[in-house]
Amino acid sequence: LGLTISHRIVEAFGGTLGVESQPGQGSTFHFRISLEADDAFPVGESAPIPEALAGLRVLIVDDNESHRRILQDMLRSWKLRPSAVADAESALSGLEESNSSEPPFELLLIDADLPGVDGFVLAKRLKSQPRWFAACVMMLRSNTLNAGIAECARLGLSYLVKPIRRPDLLQKILSLRGRCSDAPAERTHLALRPPSRSLRILLAEDNPINQHLACEILHQQGHSVEVAFNGRQAVQAAEAALFDVLLMDIQMPDMDGFEATAEIRRREQSSGAHLPILALTAHAMSGDRERCFAAGMNGYLAKPISPRDLLNALGPYCGATAPRPVADSSPTTTAGGSQDDVLDVAEALARAGGSKELLQRLGKLFQQNWPAMLADIKASVTSRDAAAVQRSAHTLKGSASVICARATAAAAQHLEMIAKQGRTDGLDAELEGLSRELNRLQPALERLQKTSL
Repeated sequence: LGLTISHRIVEAFGGTLGVESQPGQGSTFHFRISLEADDAFPVGESAPIPEALAGLRVLIVDDNESHRRILQDMLRSWKLRPSAVADAESALSGLEESNSSEPPFELLLIDADLPGVDGFVLAKRLKSQPRWFAACVMMLRSNTLNAGIAECARLGLSYLVKPIRRPDLLQKILSLRGRCSDAPAERTHLALRPPSRSLRILLAEDNPINQHLACEILHQQGHSVEVAFNGRQAVQAAEAALFDVLLMDIQMPDMDGFEATAEIRRREQSSGAHLPILALTAHAMSGDRERCFAAGMNGYLAKPISPRDLLNALGPYCGATAPRPVADSSPTTTAGGSQDDVLDVAEALARAGGSKELLQRLGKLFQQNWPAMLADIKASVTSRDAAAVQRSAHTLKGSASVICARATAAAAQHLEMIAKQGRTDGLDAELEGLSRELNRLQPALERLQKTSL
């Protein structure tokens, strides 16, 4: 089935798929397609790369040659300086040579499943030798088994699950290197008073734009953040490691926020622990607050997230004082209101905590993601899968709401509501309206990248 699907995809691009095979030795499949570069959508970049990362020395330890090459290409594209080795002994030798001849490696990306001496044993050996221990160590793992997550937590290691996606790796590196003093000086920080205690926060959120906004707000306040992309991952992470707070999105794939909260509370009955859980929901309707508390949650935040509301909600857990006022978040109208309806820059800037750089990154991230989100919606409408339309439209609505693209968010919500009722009539017309709004929004997003806010 996988080969058939691959063949059809390659053919759809006007390409060819071939195979080289020898009995007893295996088969190698290859394809060739012709593509044009599109400068409007840089591949894999979700944010400008801080100059502070340029020249950062990174050691990759992975026995898979393809993985090493892919990681090196990613890191070089961000102006980092990667070196790669295939096993633990070569890594130790490379670290020794680095310490004696060049600036030391500041980041290690280690495959957990190395042959011979595995990644965890290597990490322990590094911790026992301070002269070898890099500033940051990230474990690369091929599964999400609780035992592996727990070991990462015990050793104080960050981790990513293979296959590694460019935005995820970049976000992790920025998180590890930019939480506190490493943030570039030219960056506009959120105008919020720092908390008296930093928290270790688990964020369960599947929307990349909401992830980016929440992580930025929290990192700027000195908190550390681990991201779970669905409820099941949140349950596994909460059991394997200690967190101070869990920010739980309600509507997620695989296992939603209510199901994940119920499972966490069930497991806590035997352990005696209690993890504070704050709900994140776009359904700011009567009764939702009561439903969240009845499900065992400790608090409730409406999306799209505002810096003030998020940090006020975290205040009781870190002793934070009330945040200083940020830019006015009240809607701004113009003559006719058309521009603010397409993209309300004033309100979006307030939502980004007054940080113009953050707002521009969020806008760029939306530009890169909306074509795929719209394609998902179109495919679901074509197949008349109302449940899939509802999920896809909800995701696009949430992303548009973050950057205050009101008309686009409203069009996506109309589509979501029709699908939620199980109706398939009217989907095509609503889809056409959503496409029109996205086309109206695109020039405004391009202007946002060029505007000095």
